[in-house]
Amino acid sequence: MKLRTGTTGQLFWFIAGLLVFAAGQSQANTVEVDWTSSGFSTSHITINAGDEVDIVNFDYYYELQVTGAPPEGFYSDVPPTDGYNVYYVPYVYYNPGTFSFSDEFGDTVTVTVNPVLPLSVAITAPTNNEVFGAPATFTVTAVPGGGATPYVEMDFYVGTNLSGIVYSAPFTNTVSNLPVGNYNISAVVTDNNFNTATNSINVTVGAPAVTNYILPVDCADIYSSGAVDRGLYLDADVNDHGGLEFAEFDVSHQTSILLELNPYGLPLFGPVVSVYGFDGGNGTLMSSNYNSGTLIGMWTLPAGLGYGQVATFDITAFVKSTKGPYFGIVLAAGGDLFSSTSINYGTPPELYAIGARLPPPLTATRAGNQIILSWPVNNTAGFSLQSSARVGPGASWTGVSPLPVLVGSQWVVTNSISGSSRFFRLSNQ
Repeated sequence: MKLRTGTTGQLFWFIAGLLVFAAGQSQANTVEVDWTSSGFSTSHITINAGDEVDIVNFDYYYELQVTGAPPEGFYSDVPPTDGYNVYYVPYVYYNPGTFSFSDEFGDTVTVTVNPVLPLSVAITAPTNNEVFGAPATFTVTAVPGGGATPYVEMDFYVGTNLSGIVYSAPFTNTVSNLPVGNYNISAVVTDNNFNTATNSINVTVGAPAVTNYILPVDCADIYSSGAVDRGLYLDADVNDHGGLEFAEFDVSHQTSILLELNPYGLPLFGPVVSVYGFDGGNGTLMSSNYNSGTLIGMWTLPAGLGYGQVATFDITAFVKSTKGPYFGIVLAAGGDLFSSTSINYGTPPELYAIGARLPPPLTATRAGNQIILSWPVNNTAGFSLQSSARVGPGASWTGVSPLPVLVGSQWVVTNSISGSSRFFRLSNQ
C-alpha cells in the first residue's frame, strides 16, 4: 500500500496499519490503477491469483466510491478524506475468475485473474545426454514457468557444485573446461513466494576427436588465358579462378572434412563463392583445371570476415568419393582474395579433417566359469558394454549387466559363462 497524504496523526497511524498489511502481501505482484473523476487509467487488467490491485485516487475534488465484485475488499471513501487527500484502496485477488469494479460515475474496470500454475523449470540447452569433446565449454539455458513472478533467481549446478546464479531473464550460464566424464547439469528456480523447482539433464564429455590439418600440394590462380600463377594470393574472381590441389589421404575414419580459407584482401567483394571439385589430378595445377570439376555448392561467406578469421566449407562427401591420387578445389566468385601457400595472413588454405573417436580396447579373460571384461577409464566417456548372440547385419546388441566397477584404472564387468556363444563390444550408440 502506498500513501500520498497530509492527514492528521490519527489517520496516519491508521494508514500505517494498512501498510503493514500490504507488506505481508509483497511476495505477489502489485498492479496500480489510477483514478480521477474522468475515469480509471485502464478498463481491463490481467493478473494472477494472489496479486494485489491498488486503486489510487488522484482527484483532489471528488471522493472515490468503489463498488462492484468482489466487494469485500473495497469500501466507499476509505480511508476518510476531505476530498483533497490522495489515498490507495488495496485488494488481493486470491481466486481465479473475471471480476469488475466501478466508481460512482459508472466507469468500470474488468479484472481477469488467471490461476497460478505450479512452478517449473525446463533446461532447453544443451539436450539431455548430449556429448561434447573435452575440454567442454557450453551454455546452459533454463526457462521457468508458473509460480509467482517475477522470479527471484536461477541457480545452475554441475553435479553438486554451484556453477552460477542469474537473477533475471534470459536465464543462461556458461560451463567451462569440463574434463572427460559424465555430468549432471541442473537448474533451480526460485519464485517470488520463495518456492523452488528443479530440473536436470545429463551430459557426457568425451575425448576430443582426432584432428588433422592438411595443406594443399599446390595452390594458385588459374587464368582463362592458360596461365597458372603460383606466387600470389588466391583469387576467386570471375575471370581467374583460385585452385587448390591435395594429395589423397585416408578418409575412412574422418567424420567431416572442411575446406578452410581466410581473406587476404579486404573487403570481400563477392559474398558467395562457387566451389567446384575435380578428381584425379596429377599433383600440379594446370591451365586445363580452370573450368574443371563439378559444382559442390555455393559458399556464403560470413559477414565481416577479416584477416586471420577462417571460413569453412564442408567438402566431406566430395573427398570421400574421390579416387585420387590427387583431387582439387576450384573457386569462382566476384573478386575475393584469400591467403595462399605463398602469401597468407594467419592461416594458409587447408583442409581440416575431424576423425572419429575410436572405441577403447576391450579385454576378455576367463576365470573358472566366469568371463572378466575390462577396458581403460581414460577416453571412454559415452561408451557402454553391449552383447549379442551373433555379429553381422541385423545383430541385436543389448546392454550388459551388472554395471561396470572401477578397479584401478579399468572398468570391469564379470559375467558367468553360459552354454551359448556371446559376443561383446563397446559402443557409443
